[in-house]
Amino acid sequence: MSPDSRSRPNVVLILPHDLGAALGCLGSTAHTPHADRLAREGVLVEGLYAAGVLASPSRASLLTGCYPHTHRLLGPLPEGWLLDADRCPPLGRLLAGAGYDAHLFGFQHEHVRAAALGYAHEHALPSYHAEAVAAAFEAWLAGRGGGARPFYAVLSPWEAHRLGLNPSHYRREAYTPPDPATVDLPGWLPDLPTTREDWAGYLGAVEHADRLVGRVLAALEASGALDDTLVILTTDAGPSAMHAKATLYDGGTHLAWAMRWPARLPAGGRVGGLASQVDILPTVLDLLGLPVPPTAEGQSLRAALEGGGPAPRQAVFAERNYDPRLQPARMARTLRWKYTRRAVAHCIYDEVIQELELSAGNFRESRPMFAFYAARRVTEELYDLQADPAELHNLAEDPAHAGPLAEMRALLDAHLAATSDPFSEVRLATPEDPDAYVKVRANPRAQA
Repeated sequence: MSPDSRSRPNVVLILPHDLGAALGCLGSTAHTPHADRLAREGVLVEGLYAAGVLASPSRASLLTGCYPHTHRLLGPLPEGWLLDADRCPPLGRLLAGAGYDAHLFGFQHEHVRAAALGYAHEHALPSYHAEAVAAAFEAWLAGRGGGARPFYAVLSPWEAHRLGLNPSHYRREAYTPPDPATVDLPGWLPDLPTTREDWAGYLGAVEHADRLVGRVLAALEASGALDDTLVILTTDAGPSAMHAKATLYDGGTHLAWAMRWPARLPAGGRVGGLASQVDILPTVLDLLGLPVPPTAEGQSLRAALEGGGPAPRQAVFAERNYDPRLQPARMARTLRWKYTRRAVAHCIYDEVIQELELSAGNFRESRPMFAFYAARRVTEELYDLQADPAELHNLAEDPAHAGPLAEMRALLDAHLAATSDPFSEVRLATPEDPDAYVKVRANPRAQA
């Protein structure tokens, strides 16, 4: 045990599925009083963006500070991808090496063995739903007593992931969704009855995840450990909806990130600007006074968190690789512009994951959903986020925007070179008709 570990805080990482930025403190209509309390008593990072899409690559980036092409978890764990934990050591392994007692409550999506991630204790649960994760943590904390070593606990519930398949949905007795007629849909979703019902169900799952946050804070308070604990709330992806999860649009990549530790973080702090998921590991280690491994590709936000001011980044980057087939794409985002480049021409309908294909409002069953998004397959997209925050009007082929397009291309190229991203050399030949979906959409019989 490190001689300094006794003076370090405990670390609790609350890591729900698919939470996106759906917190009240980030402007969502979701009722999240406990997450809002965490942000109010600590610091909220307003502009965090994922480095990868889907749970496995995204969580590995969060835990290692590396982009997916560096940590090599390029697709879902169940489909044969693994984090290279020796190449890019994850947070659990680093904290265990610094004297922390590492515990996992819930699931992990990064490796077939939790021990490879640094967890000394993987707690058995009756389910991975938020109430089971909360109960296990409460029972363990109440029985823990003192202890010389600080603990690192990851609480990873199923919520707010979809449930089941055929159809996939958000229906559980434990959820209390709002009336679909009252919800405010994000601008990147069409206003349809099925979409409203689905979004209300999602908010019900989000609010159930928020109850876990409340139970964690209450348990820490009851044990006397709350103010001696760095509590982190973040997530892996946006909501499971069209134009969100598994895509490089903001609906899929804009994520929540709040932290509470009164000894170092001022209450009520809000950090504007842009932050990347790969910045979380360097920030946490910097706050704890621990060295950042040389493999980490992010940067610490400690100065912004402690003293105010925006995050130092001018741009964030994200990537899509394999989900569930090879679909390489890269994204660069500034405060004003979003640029995406694909290795093969695709449109949004090529990127729909299984859980959306099997939902009630999927585009193959809903002509209004199929009519809402651009159907032409392209290799480049450019969006003016000030004029078009929903990212619905691609400007990449507009001569009037040749200047911003060239700047964003150069920005992405520099990132690819700086991180030795093999995407620079990826070229995929495809026989797909770039206007196939356009033709299908124009012919109702072709959809039958």
